[in-house]
Amino acid sequence: MAVYYLAKDGNDNNLGGITTPWLTFNYSTTRLVAGDTLYVRGGVYTESLLPSTNSGTLANPITICNYPNEKPIIRGNYLITLYKDYIYVSGFELDGTGGTTGLAIWMVGNNCKVSYCYVHDYQYGGILVAGDYGIVEYCEVTKISLYTRDNGGNNASAISAARGRPSGTIEPNVTQYAILRHNLAYNTWGEGVSCFESRYTILEDNVTYNHWSACLYVSDSTDCLCQRNLVYQSSDRDPLFDTVGLQVGDETYAPESARNTFINNIVYGCRRNLLFGKFNDVVVANNIFVNSTYFASVHIWNGQHGVGEFKNNIIIQEDSKCCIECGEPPLNPLFFSDVVFENNLYNKTPASYWGIPYTTPITTVSDIINDPLLCKQGSLLAGELTANYFKLQKGSPAVDAGVSLAQVVVDYYEVVRGNPPILCSDRWFRFNRRWFDR
Repeated sequence: MAVYYLAKDGNDNNLGGITTPWLTFNYSTTRLVAGDTLYVRGGVYTESLLPSTNSGTLANPITICNYPNEKPIIRGNYLITLYKDYIYVSGFELDGTGGTTGLAIWMVGNNCKVSYCYVHDYQYGGILVAGDYGIVEYCEVTKISLYTRDNGGNNASAISAARGRPSGTIEPNVTQYAILRHNLAYNTWGEGVSCFESRYTILEDNVTYNHWSACLYVSDSTDCLCQRNLVYQSSDRDPLFDTVGLQVGDETYAPESARNTFINNIVYGCRRNLLFGKFNDVVVANNIFVNSTYFASVHIWNGQHGVGEFKNNIIIQEDSKCCIECGEPPLNPLFFSDVVFENNLYNKTPASYWGIPYTTPITTVSDIINDPLLCKQGSLLAGELTANYFKLQKGSPAVDAGVSLAQVVVDYYEVVRGNPPILCSDRWFRFNRRWFDR
């Protein structure tokens, strides 16, 4: 378990020590074995980081990180690809400015982790987890696929767990057990934070805003947990960034989305704050959806829905648009017959945007039709909106109005909920926008 160093004034003929550092990623990564750490000194590097010789282990991962208080920058059409297992990368800036190709960080190996990285101006994606058990945490990703926006072509996600490698350890072509947490994603010509063709993904404690496609996207995924995310479109965004907040659906049905849980999320100001394709043993609970810019704050598509629960949510639409719309004409009562809507708070009586009476009861005697009394403290501008805006005032009708659910044990602050619980947390949302000086 050795410690090595790499620097701009190094030499690959050196020993890799603190005063005798190596020079290139290409050479240094071939020298690393399980348990080794490579510290990269500050400076601009025009070389890809592709550790592909050895894997680490659970007890002894291979770590490649910034030297304390210094910032290595990988710039141009260069990137990081983790081919082997148990490789941990931390503290890099990846600057794709001027480049027209490239996925910034591709995690192909299993049990890899990327943390505290700042990624911007790449065209074909920010960070992609393809291997199983990958973790992305405390990263900031922005300006992805903007070249595509201006010149045409496909869009890409800022941070995603998607489409595992063909020779996947557990299941080919499906990413499993990825964790995307405490990340910041914004201004991307594609999705913000997403999982696609995945199983058992956790998306938690992320802030994602101002994207062209869905800010938070779950598709063709099973057994995923999406919790404590702050999702929004800001009042000062680029007009081209006008999209759905939280979108759930199926593009390929491989696998078909099922058994997913969406709890304790806040979604504000999007072109439909929740757009749901199909309930299939799904729980949507203790979320806040506020002020869509399109026709409804919550929109559930027509489709042959399975079992589902829509409970303890706060749905607010403070203009003439509707709070919730289920389906599109013609509405079919069978579509939602197995979905349970109860114990939700609406700031006004739900009514169909299409002017057609609901044929499935989406409101019950357990619902509340009232102003939830949000605190509305702070700015609605990009990078400034926090969950403090959505805290409940004293005397809110949402307090102690929820029904206890096994899936919702804690609130935003991860404090155990009372019984009966409030419909949503009135505590401060924990998130620090910046983690290292750039």
